[in-house]
Amino acid sequence: IPGFVPQGVRETRVRDLFTIIPTEKGAGQYLRETGYTNAAATKAESTDPSSPASFSASTITNTLKSWTVQTLGHYIRFPEELLEDVPMLKAYLESRMEAGMDDEEDRQILHGSGTGADFMGLFNDPLVTQWTWSTDGVSGDNRADAFLMAATAILVANYSPTGIAMSFTDWAKIIKLKDSQGNYLFPYAHHNEAPMGLWGLPVARSNAFTLGQGAVGAFGNPGAAYIADRMATTMQITDKYNDDVIKGLLLLVLRKRCCLVISRPESFRQVSLNAAPSGTES
Repeated sequence: IPGFVPQGVRETRVRDLFTIIPTEKGAGQYLRETGYTNAAATKAESTDPSSPASFSASTITNTLKSWTVQTLGHYIRFPEELLEDVPMLKAYLESRMEAGMDDEEDRQILHGSGTGADFMGLFNDPLVTQWTWSTDGVSGDNRADAFLMAATAILVANYSPTGIAMSFTDWAKIIKLKDSQGNYLFPYAHHNEAPMGLWGLPVARSNAFTLGQGAVGAFGNPGAAYIADRMATTMQITDKYNDDVIKGLLLLVLRKRCCLVISRPESFRQVSLNAAPSGTES
């Protein structure tokens, strides 16, 4: 915006990793399969009409789960004269305020506590298993190996990971890994034209991820998780707040309504890069 030099803004938003599904409801429910006994088997041909062979019964257990849309928002007050005297002020304030609200949405999607008005964030969902580098890995495993094994754990559970996400610093630590001869292990990642990827999966980087923390999962698969969008970002300028009108103050209010729904937590793994492992292969 001409005339303004704002602080840096995150280039990747966590919501961009998920499918966005508009909703007209403030809450919803769905069934999550929590158990399945497969009794499928061959059946002997019946030769005695009075005692025919029968199939075995399979069972499926489901749990009713619910989600609730939450409202994110904030406001800023400023003198009405500034709006008249400073070109592009409205666009500047809207841009900065929207970035601030998006930062909080990033935090909620990843680290929301699930209590009060918080989202149930990916890293606080008790059903999303954590792969811990120091205890789940073996001696010699590097950071890249931790993401490989987390993705493998998802595949073993019969789900399909579609991507990896982590902080810029953790990604830098991975692409600078070298062998004993000083050769880079991932030289392709050092070229601008090369797609960002690891173990055949695309990599998203965002400062919303805490250093030493990442995720692997079925990002973009609405059957695994999605953002329920009740209301996109709205902006409103008003003087109808206390005695702002007689003070010549205006109020810029931004808000949005949404929530994260993780319908298949087995499709994701939290990755903790806390420390290099020392254990042995089992």
